[in-house]
Amino acid sequence: MEKAYKIITDQAGVVELAEYIKKGNIISFDTETTSVNPRTGKIIGFSISANINEGYYFPTRAWNNEKQELEDLYISGKKCDDIAIQLIKMLKGKKLVMHNASFDVRFTLNFYGIDLREDLYCDTMLLTHTLKEDGPFGLKTIAIELQHELELDAEKEANEEQILMKENIKKNGGSTSKENYELFKADMDLLGRYAAADTDLTLRLMTHYLPILKEQGLWDFFFVDEVMPLYREVTISMEECGTELNITLMQEIRTRIVADLNRLEEEIIQDLVDKTEVQDWVVSRALKKFPPAKRGSYAQKLLEMNGETHLPLSEVGRFSLSGKTIPLIKDEAIRSFLETGIDIYLPQSTAIAVSLQLLKEDEGALINISSKQQMGQICFEHLGIKPISQTRKGNDQFNDDLIETLAKDHTWAAKLRDHNKLTKIKSSYIDRFLEGAEDGRYFWYFKQHGTTSGRFSSDCQQLPRILEPGEVSDLVLEYNNIVRSFLIAEKGRKFIICDQSSLEPRVFASVSGDPNLINVFLNNEDLYSRVAIQAFKLRGLSANKDDENYVKKVRPELRQRAKAIALAIPYGAGAWQIGQTLNIPIPQAQSLIDGYLEGFPELARWMSDTNLRAQTTGIIKSKVGRIRHLGRVAQIYSHFEDNLMDPRLFSQMKKMMKNPDELKKLIQLRMEYKNGLNNSKNFCIQSLAASIMNRSAIAIHRDFKARGLDAKIMLQIHDEFVINCSAEDVEEAAKIVKYRMETTVDIPTGLVAEPNIAENFSQGHE
Repeated sequence: MEKAYKIITDQAGVVELAEYIKKGNIISFDTETTSVNPRTGKIIGFSISANINEGYYFPTRAWNNEKQELEDLYISGKKCDDIAIQLIKMLKGKKLVMHNASFDVRFTLNFYGIDLREDLYCDTMLLTHTLKEDGPFGLKTIAIELQHELELDAEKEANEEQILMKENIKKNGGSTSKENYELFKADMDLLGRYAAADTDLTLRLMTHYLPILKEQGLWDFFFVDEVMPLYREVTISMEECGTELNITLMQEIRTRIVADLNRLEEEIIQDLVDKTEVQDWVVSRALKKFPPAKRGSYAQKLLEMNGETHLPLSEVGRFSLSGKTIPLIKDEAIRSFLETGIDIYLPQSTAIAVSLQLLKEDEGALINISSKQQMGQICFEHLGIKPISQTRKGNDQFNDDLIETLAKDHTWAAKLRDHNKLTKIKSSYIDRFLEGAEDGRYFWYFKQHGTTSGRFSSDCQQLPRILEPGEVSDLVLEYNNIVRSFLIAEKGRKFIICDQSSLEPRVFASVSGDPNLINVFLNNEDLYSRVAIQAFKLRGLSANKDDENYVKKVRPELRQRAKAIALAIPYGAGAWQIGQTLNIPIPQAQSLIDGYLEGFPELARWMSDTNLRAQTTGIIKSKVGRIRHLGRVAQIYSHFEDNLMDPRLFSQMKKMMKNPDELKKLIQLRMEYKNGLNNSKNFCIQSLAASIMNRSAIAIHRDFKARGLDAKIMLQIHDEFVINCSAEDVEEAAKIVKYRMETTVDIPTGLVAEPNIAENFSQGHE
């Protein structure tokens, strides 16, 4: 069927488009903009589609190639922006379909003052994620993957469109780089067809996926209980909200951290250069890169360093070296060297000093402490330090693990460890916030489709946790723990910061159905102490925090070891991995696993049952209905059963492989199968934890709205909410947050959440 795409440029077209919207019920909507920033960019047009193979594009601005500027468009003397407002208002009350709706909703609100979030029916990116959680999620990429089902030659169309679009944008003087793709500079005819095709494609995707959604029993999960309500009511709002920054404090901390970084760098280099072996290496590099020469930069630096400033200068400001000026040089050794070029005339210390200075100026320092290659050479070739790991190519590796090991005995390594940590704090938080701030505010992204479990993926999750004294040096502790103080509540407002206490362990115990694990929480015990008692067969010790013989008090090292295996084993870690983690022999690791599972028999049964479901159906469903599609696990199992996981049988299979490529494929197949089984158990826990947070967020938002409170969820960071609230509503809002986090989803262990009221993000974590 021929596609009917129209670009509206006259009054008759406006009337036709208005009638089209009026008749439509489910309508796909998309905006074209000058920027990816909905707070600063402009809308240059929008497209809609109410029926497959149809699409309209209404342009409001167009690129004038002669003037090299974006011009406002008019129809019958009326500005197209004003017409657009009236047309978009007609979409209110319709069921709107969008792909990455947060972008279009926020742009439409900021630019036209029209809020479409309550009219958002379906986001096809989230719909795809619900049914195919591994992606892809780009509109064109999804279409290419589904082109046969959608009855499109999407790959051919996408390639042709991309080529034509890039050529056209470049012809009009625009950029087509990934960082700056100036779509708005394309000719209107091309851009209009591109835009109309996108809304048509979005509608096609929804039409294709909705029957599958219903067939898999995910309709209510998507539309009613979690995905779309969370997106409409919470996610878009969080992306819209942003967080106030204490810019003054950040600038002050930046100045201090730069000074400390410079000081540490100088001290590290000096500590290393004080070692004869390193000094020889530095001198050798300097002389090789800048050997003594009677002309050029070496000669100029030699004269400068030795105070021969009385010499005449050339037009370009360099010392003039000629038969007339060289005799004016006061230092006889330098004079002889510059006359003859024979470096024997120069004292060795002088010659080396000049080369070292040139090296320092050229590279910024005598040693580049950020260069793994240089530091590796120094350690392995000159200091005789043994590497603890190799790269994939078999080269000795200088990395953070080695630095951590060396820091115990080498001062320079301890300082380098601090330097690296401070560098990360500066770049990841201070510089990122200062460079990304908009009028003193930082805006975060939240991807509901960013994980297979349904947990948010967000840049706010990179914020460092508050560290305790002893975990790092005092210097790193100070800078690390001040980062959260950068995020502040506005005047007259407060933060409510509330964390789900031990959410993952509680969910793990609940999902397993093991009464011994569930009772750990019902009896207010410490999970890792209980696991230690069971795995290490400890007698006479308690998992109760108030007892004198509490494991964490008397055998903290065993509790720490138990912490490393408590969730690792259910997630699929075997004896080899546990042995590597705890640095113990494989038989001892297997003994720990056996002891652990003996104490929690229902956990072992749950692990086995979950594996079986993945193997036989390829489908794992969370307690609240989200699905993990593991078809490859079932496919591999149907061919090999569980033989890939049997060490003896797998060894025999490998021996039968004559072709190296076939052997490689078999090993990869085993890894894919093992990862799939591990994912099946991981998903059960992580997806329920995600739904607990997601559904709590929906309930909190609705309670705030119902009670007319000036409060909104500003951030969700892992298992924690940060609420931005007016000071007068904060007490009531905090009670709502606690109640909803503890009761919205019911699990056997119960849930515990204790809100803190704060003026900055750090206060809620003290």
